Amino acid sequence: MVLAAALMAPAVAGAPPDDVATGPKHCLWRVRSATNTVYLLGSIHIMRRDAFPLAAVIETAFSSSSVAVFEVDLSADATVGSALGALAAGSLPEGRTLSDVVSPETYRLTKQRLADDGYDIASLQRMRPWMVATTLTLAELKRAGYSPSDGVDQVFQRRAVDRGMRVVGLETVDDQLALFADLTPEEDEAFLVQTLRELEALIPQVDELTADWRAGRVDEVEALLAEGFAAFPRLFEKLVVDRNRRWLPQIEALLAGDQRAFVAVGALHLVGDQGVVELLEAKGYQVEQL
Repeated sequence: MVLAAALMAPAVAGAPPDDVATGPKHCLWRVRSATNTVYLLGSIHIMRRDAFPLAAVIETAFSSSSVAVFEVDLSADATVGSALGALAAGSLPEGRTLSDVVSPETYRLTKQRLADDGYDIASLQRMRPWMVATTLTLAELKRAGYSPSDGVDQVFQRRAVDRGMRVVGLETVDDQLALFADLTPEEDEAFLVQTLRELEALIPQVDELTADWRAGRVDEVEALLAEGFAAFPRLFEKLVVDRNRRWLPQIEALLAGDQRAFVAVGALHLVGDQGVVELLEAKGYQVEQL
């Protein structure tokens, strides 16, 4: 992960976006307490480079803040060992291979898809099904010009480090990897099967998602993101709902402070009746979509 350079200037606070121009709303909310303001940006983790710059109201929210908060702190020091952790979390137990843990039909379909994408299944035999699914998905996205390094949160994190802002992670890479650790064998295979079914439609869907996100069509963004979890309610609870609740005290701590903060997390974490925005409103905070 390329992060910013050695010389870090102190954060320079700009004027907060108090006067919002009429027009479409964005995946951006301003939360106010008696002492502070926190901006919540629903980000997309993988984007094309030509998606930037973002809407002026988003840029102003960032530039007016002195603390930048992300799902994880991706700085070099914070992610030492994360590659090894990912390898361990995505690997099958010793002596087991992919062909041992999925049905013959799932294995055949996976082998064919991997071959179509230029992979030899032998090189992925030790991967758990969810990790194979992730590998296939990232390969498809990268061929279409999408990259995690151009994801909204990673771009802002690099910029935050460049500006000398205090960078905070709500969780660690290991925390994220652990979310997949207790998938049942049935869920693990189902995750791979659904990925195989949806790969052909992936790029048009992501194109639509990013267009809706940039245009501020928040309801459409929510619908597209939630659709992917329809077959996995337990995974939605683990990956989205439970984490929202765990993050809430940390966001409230920011609101209790006096340093304006810019929080960028996956868009699905902010929307819906179990999203962070609703949780904060239920606790009496003043929340406004910008």
